[in-house]
Order: sequence, then C-alpha cells, then structure tokens
Amino acid sequence: MNYFISTALQVLGRTLLACALLAPALPAWAQVSPFSRTPLLSAGSSVKPNLLLLLDNSGSMQEAFAPNNLAPFYSAPVTAAQALRTPSINRLAYNPSVFYEPRSNADGTLQPATTEVLATNTISFNSVPVYTGLDRLAASLPNNNVTFTFNLCTTSTAAGVCTAVNTLTVPPPTSSTTFVTSTYVAKAIERTDCTTDATRCSWAEERQNIRNWKRYYSTKMDATKTAIGKAFLDPKYDNKFRLGFFKMNANGGNADRGVRPFVNDATLPSANRTEKADFYSWLYQQTPLGGTPANTLLRRAGNYYLNDTNTGPWSAIPIIGSTDAHLSCRRSNAVLFSDGEYNGSSTNGTDFATDWGNVDNGVFGSVPGYAIHVNPIGSVTFIFNNIPSRTASYVAYPDNISGTMADAAAAYWIRDLRPDLKDDVQPVDGNPAFWQHMTTYTIGLGVKGSVTPDQIAQFNNDFTAGVSTSTFSLAWGDPRVLDGPGAVPRINDFIHAGYSGRGQFYSVNNSSQVRDAFDDVISRTIQQAGADAGVAVSDTNNDLSTLAGELKYVPSYSLLESTGDIKAYTLSANGNVSGTVPAWYASRNIPD
Repeated sequence: MNYFISTALQVLGRTLLACALLAPALPAWAQVSPFSRTPLLSAGSSVKPNLLLLLDNSGSMQEAFAPNNLAPFYSAPVTAAQALRTPSINRLAYNPSVFYEPRSNADGTLQPATTEVLATNTISFNSVPVYTGLDRLAASLPNNNVTFTFNLCTTSTAAGVCTAVNTLTVPPPTSSTTFVTSTYVAKAIERTDCTTDATRCSWAEERQNIRNWKRYYSTKMDATKTAIGKAFLDPKYDNKFRLGFFKMNANGGNADRGVRPFVNDATLPSANRTEKADFYSWLYQQTPLGGTPANTLLRRAGNYYLNDTNTGPWSAIPIIGSTDAHLSCRRSNAVLFSDGEYNGSSTNGTDFATDWGNVDNGVFGSVPGYAIHVNPIGSVTFIFNNIPSRTASYVAYPDNISGTMADAAAAYWIRDLRPDLKDDVQPVDGNPAFWQHMTTYTIGLGVKGSVTPDQIAQFNNDFTAGVSTSTFSLAWGDPRVLDGPGAVPRINDFIHAGYSGRGQFYSVNNSSQVRDAFDDVISRTIQQAGADAGVAVSDTNNDLSTLAGELKYVPSYSLLESTGDIKAYTLSANGNVSGTVPAWYASRNIPD
C-alpha cells in the first residue's frame, strides 16, 4: 500500500493530464480493482482556467480618499481637511513610511519616476482644498518655494478614532537643508528608495516619493491600476491562466477583450503573442467616467461564458478559433472590482435589469437554462442545501430578496453554462459544483457594509456546525429600496455576491491591499485548477447500489508550488461527502 501511495504522489506531482484523456493512457497500477471505480487520474487536468477582470472605471474612481466615509475615523478637534491629509484616516493620503514605487510595465521594468508637472493641483473634498501646490516641487519650475504638508495622527481613542494630528512639512527644492530633520518621520524599513543615508531620507528623496505618490497612487483609479499591475506581474502566473477584461463603462455591452493566454510568447499565433503586454496597455489607459452599473457588468461576464463557439471562452484557442474539442473541466472565474454601491439605469434608477428570483436561497426555476444537475459519479442529483448542517461541504448564504447582485452571481454559478459538455469539473472546498459554472469574487475599495467580516465568519462556523439560531441570519438588507450615496444594503449586496457566487469578498483601502486581494484571487484560480488532478471512488464490495461508507479519493496539485497530496473523504448513501475532514491523507502515510 505504501508503494502505491508513493507512486501515486510521484505521478501526481509530475503529471497533470488534460481532462479528456482516457484510462488506457494511465500506468497499470491506476487500473487495479477493486480499489477505484474510475482510474485515479482519469480526470486529471492541466487545463488553464479562465479569469475575467471586471474593472470599475466609474466617475467616483477619480476620488482621492478611501474609505468612502472617513467620518467614523476622526473627531474634533481634527477637521475634515486634516483628516484627508492623514494616512491613518484617509488610506490614499501620502504616508512617509511607504515607498511609492513607480508603476510596473508588463516586462517587469518600472515606469519613470515621475517628474511631470501640472499647472495647478487641488484635490477637493466638501470644497476644502487639500495638497495645493504639490506639483511645484519640481526644481525646474519658477516660484518653487511652495512647501508640502500632511498630517500624522498623534492621539487616538481605544476604538482607533483619531483626536489629534501633527502637521509635517516638506521643504521646497530651494531649501538649503539636505536631510530630513529630527522633527520629521524616522526612516521606515520599507523606504528602500532612501539610499543617500543609512538612517534617514534626504529631502530630495522625500520629494521624489511624493511625486511618485501623486502620479501613481493618490486617487482610487491610479492606485488601483498600479496595484493590479503589480499583482499580475509575478512570473509564476505566466501562462497559468487565460485572462479577459471588461470595463464598467463604454464599449457597449461586449467584452473589451475575451480570455486569452496570459503570456507574451512569440511562438503563439500572431493575434495572441502579446497578451500580457496588451493587458497592461489596456489597464493603464483606463480613466474614470460615468455611473457604477456593477450589477449589469457581472451579468455581462456571465453571458460571455455562455458563448459556445470555437472562438469563445471554452475554445482551445479563443478569439482566433479552434476546432479542437472544448474541454469540459475548464474552470471559469470573474473578479469584480468596484469602489462603491452600484447604480445605473433601470427600475427606480438602480441597476436591476433582470429578476431571476431568489436564487441565492435555492429558488432556481426562473434562472434561464437551469436544469437539475446529476453527478456522473454515482448518478447523484445535486440538491442545494441552505440549512445549517454538520455534514455541509459548503456554506449557503441565503436571503429573502429577489433580483439582487447576489442572486445574479448565484445564477451564473448554479446554471450549467455548457449543458452540451460532460459535467466533470472537480468540486473544491466551499464550491460543490461539478458542472460548468462561473465563480465570482468581489473586491471593494473603500466600501463598508453593515455586514461585517466577523459576522460572516460566525455565520460560516454556525452553518457547518449545524447551529440554527439567531446568529444564523445575516442582515443583508434590501438593495432595491435605497438609491444614491449611503445605500448600505447595496454595498452588502456587493459583498454578498462574492459568497453566493462561491468565491470571496475582499475589503481594501489602499494599493497594497488591492495588490494582495488580486494576488489571492489569481492564486486561488490557479490552485483550484490544480485540484482537478482526478477523483476516484472506492468500491470495497464491488457493489454499485450504494455509496454509503465508500471513500472519495481527491488528488490535489499545486501548480504554483509543485506539490501534491491525495485525500479520502467518506461518502453518505446519496454520494455527498460526510463532513469536511478527510478520513485519510496520502502525505501522512509515506514512509520516511
């Protein structure tokens, strides 16, 4: 048995077979009976997953503050103007402890440290001018004796509310002082740009950092573009997934660009050779305009994945076209990035174009194209369970409202996007779907709903513990009621969509958090594709009449780390996994 385990892991680590490969291509040990009803790696996959980036380019993305409501984070005598210039309150404000590295190009080189100068620079909030005169820091300008000021919080309450600030000043280039003084900020470890002295930054280095901040990080749009560019840059992601990108406004209702291999490769067909560079070019050209029809954007993504043509997202060579068979185990994902509650044109001025019913609560009858899902393994019918259970392999996030963004995300998850293909997508933790579906992630910049991360965590614990008490309910609210600024239920709905779509929601307030969130989404996308190495169900009695007590063997493989494992889960009579803890790990049974 140990020989089998060791051999299995070696093969798993070396081999990620396409999901269409057949059993005869497998090594002889994989066909031993009665251990498995299907060869262990018969559903193996090296199939690159699809990922759609859905980018908010609405007018509010030109704002220079995050979160959207700063009021809870300061109190008198601190003023609104001071709060805007305090990085612990406004996460987009200049922070002298941060090195604002210039934006990255697709090849990893950096864009120039900015020296561009505008005639005027006034960032306003409630008619209070802030940062006036910043661009006059360039030495080449006349009248360059303008100083730059910002604040650091010096006193806070136990709840983190700032009650006093200290104003710091950066002198103009005409100043005779070379290095920052003892009354300024000590050099932070992150300030690797300060190389003139080991313990402090020079004023020239500080002014350059401020100019980089202004150009690449000072608004929501600029910080977002810079951070996304950094997140997608990691070479370990090259050619590991296929990327498409939509922007929220303009370009009609179509994708700006459908999925293509995320790599620059001169050996690919001419139309696909510069995909990574093309993405960076598209990203950095985005400018804020218009409203925030995020609900409609999410539906555009779902409808895109319904394209079953040979140039669509399921094709072996999308855009260009291929007559090769469409692979049934390919995963499809969407990550929606936005800075606030959605709006747009539709009923009552809100973004509710279509009402498919209360989908996130298990009401699927009105979802276009919905049909009951039957798992080819054991011919078990999938039944959506929205009741807490100790045997739950996933958490349901129901509410009692129809036609929400959360319902749309749930609809594109529960709908079989390619009913003509075999259902052999490998379920993963938290996502039991074995049919072709769209997994939705949402990332919110500066948004804060009334449903908190702690409440969601408690809800998850209660659900999988089978606790049906008052803590079970999450008060998402009705997003159809309120319109305009402060529509908290609509922010909750945006958060909710990340969970009802079987992905996750990320709350971010600065460029570093934006980068981390996208890095996590990309990693999850690739890692889940690596989990498709194949599944087998034990058959200890050579009896196909029941699955009760049988073991479901699930190999996993990390495409990023080149490591793997095999886990066995006990099945109930209807083929569902009993509990979330594996009954057996191959990695724990390999001899030293």
